[in-house]
Amino acid sequence: MSEANQVEISYQAEAAGQFGIAVPENAKRELRYNSESLVANINDEDSPEISSDRQFFDVIPLGSSFGGDIPTSLSHGNLDDLLPSAFFNPWTDISISGDANLAVAAGVYTDTASGFGALKVGDRVRTEGFPAAANANGWKTVTAVADDGSTVTLSPPGPNTAAGNGRSIKSSNLKNGKTRHSFSIEKKFSALDPLIQHNYIGCLVQGMAMEFRAGASVTANLTVSAQKHAQVSGPNAAVFNPMRTPAPKNLIFSPADTKGLQVGPADSLHVPDTVVLSAITMNLGNNLRSLQQLGTLDIGDIRPGRFSVEGSLEMYFSDGGLYDRFLARQETEVSWRTVEPNSDNIYYFDMPRVRVRNARIVAGGVDTDLTAQFDYRALGHRTRGYTFMMTKNAA
Repeated sequence: MSEANQVEISYQAEAAGQFGIAVPENAKRELRYNSESLVANINDEDSPEISSDRQFFDVIPLGSSFGGDIPTSLSHGNLDDLLPSAFFNPWTDISISGDANLAVAAGVYTDTASGFGALKVGDRVRTEGFPAAANANGWKTVTAVADDGSTVTLSPPGPNTAAGNGRSIKSSNLKNGKTRHSFSIEKKFSALDPLIQHNYIGCLVQGMAMEFRAGASVTANLTVSAQKHAQVSGPNAAVFNPMRTPAPKNLIFSPADTKGLQVGPADSLHVPDTVVLSAITMNLGNNLRSLQQLGTLDIGDIRPGRFSVEGSLEMYFSDGGLYDRFLARQETEVSWRTVEPNSDNIYYFDMPRVRVRNARIVAGGVDTDLTAQFDYRALGHRTRGYTFMMTKNAA
């Protein structure tokens, strides 16, 4: 007999161009999770034939589907290797450093060594090593990049600083794209003897739902679709290799760690300090479809549809700025961040083009607070080329 407390889940990215090909057993990495519903569904139909003795004589196999949900508590690093599957793009590391090269004048940064060609408008970066002064070091937003990449403008601007050693501009970001990043999942029933293991191969993230809510820890739920599935059992050490890369043990983000909601560009509409935010929800979808084919009951391939991001902002109503934008059908930007206490671990969430689709501001009853809920859809930015971006500290 087994129990849920002893079910281990691990995963590993499949090699580029190797979709649906299992990765080596000893390459797996543990995943922290709250529950799971990974299952195999065998699709069939009862025989439609009429029988005079009123019996069924056949069940006809039609196909199969594999996958399910993996709800997790959001902590820094736990999902980083799986997020490229959700975004159909890899993390992009930004690292600009120089010995006596990086300087600042009137808010414009220059790099006489290699320039800033890796930076794009809208990117989040962290400056480090500049002489201590207000806004000298910390997180900033790229607002302009010279056509030749020789200079970059950051907000908030750093103080005028001559070139010097030990300075850097770094971050790592993830933007939605078109490149498939698949992985294999292993679900091990470790309390059983002999061991039993369920393998899901050719996995892609169908959807991801995140919820940042007052009074609750931050959650992230992955919905996974797999191309293949198998059960393996027995004492085979080559199959049941106990060596796993441990999952990061960073703190689960609490509601106090969600900060800095901004609606509108940095120089435009903000959420006033008087507004008390109660929840942010975000639902990402890839609209995957499984390809069925004659000659086999197996899934031939899994293809993506349109990338979508939608959700809601919930707050206690005290300011009409966002409602005005809803009525005027104005687009806006939405961003926020989660910060681990006493740590540099951070995630930024940026949607540079958002349309508020519904707004509800109602008096629900006596002795209740007046709340406002704004439902949104994120749209592809016409010049930046993405819908949604996550940023973290560079490794």
